[in-house]
This record gives sequence, C-alpha cells and structure tokens, in this order.
Amino acid sequence: MEKSEQDNLCVECAPRENVELTTIRAERMVDEMREKASSANVFKGEIERKQTICPECGKPPGGGKFCNNCGASIALTKCPNCGNKVSIGTRFCGESGTKLN
Repeated sequence: MEKSEQDNLCVECAPRENVELTTIRAERMVDEMREKASSANVFKGEIERKQTICPECGKPPGGGKFCNNCGASIALTKCPNCGNKVSIGTRFCGESGTKLN
C-alpha cells in the first residue's frame, strides 16, 4: 500500500480533494436552484383566449390586413404618446394608458 508522503494517506484509498470539492459545489448549486424555483412567482390565473374582431362589422376578420367580411382595414396603428402598436378600435394604449381616438 503506497502512501502519500505529504498527507500520510493511502494513495489508492484517500479521497481526492478536487473531486470531492467539485461534487460539493455541484450539490450546493442544485440546492440553490431548488430554493429559487420554490420561491419563484408562477402565474396561476386563468388564460383568456381572445379573437380579433373587425372594428367595422364586428366579425372575425381572418388572417390578412383587411376584413374578409366587409373589407375594412384591420392594420395596427401606433399610440401617439409612446409609439406602441395597437389594434384599431382600442380605446386606451396598453403601454402608456393614453386615450386613443
């Protein structure tokens, strides 16, 4: 049985410090991740499904820039205050709260 001259330990049986330290660090990182995950805020409300409605005829307009039912434009406009894109017919900007005409 060969012994380490510095530590007086068996070279084959003694724990390797770098391996043990790496294992301990990895376990600590996992513990920290679990702690953060357990305290994270998760959305628990209801998810609403909303459908685009044509501002002119009130029907679903389809997937283009114009309503499939009446031909009205359904393109997005910009908020005059912040430049956020909003749907035609929207009364207030969702970003700045600006009243839209």
